[in-house]
Amino acid sequence: MKPTRVITDTNIWYGIGQKTIIFPEDSNIILCVPLIVLSEIYSSPNAQKSQENFDMLISAIESILSYKEEIEIIDIFPFEYILKYDNPNIKYYGNAEFYFKEFEAMVQLKYEDVKNVPPIRPSISTLTEFINETSKSYKKIISANSVKFKKTDTIPLTESLLLKYINDCRIDENKVFQELKIIHKKEFQLLLSTFDSFLREVSKTNKKMTDNDWIDLFNLVYVGQNDLFWTKEKRLKTRITELELEKYLFEK
Repeated sequence: MKPTRVITDTNIWYGIGQKTIIFPEDSNIILCVPLIVLSEIYSSPNAQKSQENFDMLISAIESILSYKEEIEIIDIFPFEYILKYDNPNIKYYGNAEFYFKEFEAMVQLKYEDVKNVPPIRPSISTLTEFINETSKSYKKIISANSVKFKKTDTIPLTESLLLKYINDCRIDENKVFQELKIIHKKEFQLLLSTFDSFLREVSKTNKKMTDNDWIDLFNLVYVGQNDLFWTKEKRLKTRITELELEKYLFEK
């Protein structure tokens, strides 16, 4: 019997590095580290914030390096991961080898080496702006009837927004394939439901999605119907529990 995949987010590796979380020695599970987590750690502004933050970052990197042979790296970015579920022939460019080489170099550095180096985190603000703008579709439903909104299934609308962005962002090599028409609701239930919850909240409260919200959501892309998700992010865990999807949460 194959071990259950446990998709980890970034704060789990900070916890393991700080020894506030114990790496589970359990043959029935395998911890998985998505490429988006490697990217987030590599580009973390913690490197420049302070000595303490730098030390925490390096401890997280050392943890991943030390358990490299015991974990599974999901070496594909989120949108390509969704595309690949329907079409195994799509092209994608893994980057894990690059990050591991960089990690090996980073653990040799001292805070003084990096404190004045500009942060390298890529911006996903265009995606955030796109979603904040298109959430107006939900606001139209609310303005029509706020009571009806509570009972309205907005998952199809959420799916359509994701599909638009996924298809628009395909690399040239994948434009020879047909556009993705659906997102499988059983396989991507946690992603769709949580993203839908975010959008409904944005629409009702005028709260704006942030780039950090996207990092949380991107991690959920990798959590399939038979997988578990491990996070210590309280707000995200609360949201998942309120959606009655706590079956996906791994607790240790």
